[in-house]
Order: sequence, then C-alpha cells, then structure tokens
Amino acid sequence: MNKEVEILKIGSVMPIVPILGARVYDTSQFRKKTIMVVFDGGKLFDYYVNGLIVNCGDEYSYQRTAQSIVGSPFSFRPGVKSENILRGISDGEPIISQSYTINNSSWHTSKVERIIDGCILITKNSVYAIHNLSDVREKKLKDLGL
Repeated sequence: MNKEVEILKIGSVMPIVPILGARVYDTSQFRKKTIMVVFDGGKLFDYYVNGLIVNCGDEYSYQRTAQSIVGSPFSFRPGVKSENILRGISDGEPIISQSYTINNSSWHTSKVERIIDGCILITKNSVYAIHNLSDVREKKLKDLGL
C-alpha cells in the first residue's frame, strides 16, 4: 500500500579504505565501514540515528557530522531550497537490492543494501530514514506491550 512518508538523510556511508601497509588481498586488514551520522538534526533525526546505532552495534564505526555535510535527500536538485526532509507518496515497501522510490520514481535511492527496523535504509553511499508518524506510533505501542 502506498502511503505518505518523509525521507530523512541521516547519514553518509564512507568507503572502506585499506590500512597503510596492508596487503590488498588480506581483507582482515581493512577497517569497518564508517557512517557519518547527523548530530544536529533535532529529535526526529536523533530517533533514527539512535535506532541505526542500536541495531547495527559495532558493525560500523560512526562519526558525528553536521547535517549540512551529510546533505539532504534532494540536495542534488538545483534551485530547490533544502528543508532536509523530502515528503511524498511511497511507491511501495523498500526491498533489498532494489531502489526505494517515492512519487512515481521522481526520487530514488541507489540499491538498498540493508533495511533496519523496516524504516532505516542503508545504501552504498547513504543512510535514509522513512518516517511515517503512524508507523512510529505503532512501534512505540508495541514496544510498550500495548
């Protein structure tokens, strides 16, 4: 079912870089992927960033960064003043190895590599949160056992 959602870019995934002096074929010498997460986005961003960190634990290393450095879901569109939140109608549920799209594919992510809690998407280069107030409310009630 398609529903109105807000897309928040809560992080950027940095590429894995080999440690100096490591043999290229020895992957144990590579660092974890680093995610630069927004720390100044307010309570809504904090909610999803905390969910990312809690669910991914030490799989990634994290760096805090300003929201302006991470960017917004549509910062690539010239002439559009960014509110750092993109609103629209979802074209369906996110699926791993496919792009997530809204508004009949007018905006899309790269291929989704991981879905956390059904609403946090990790792609090759970015981390997005799909915010739907009714879904958040249902999750909080479920967590409370109601």
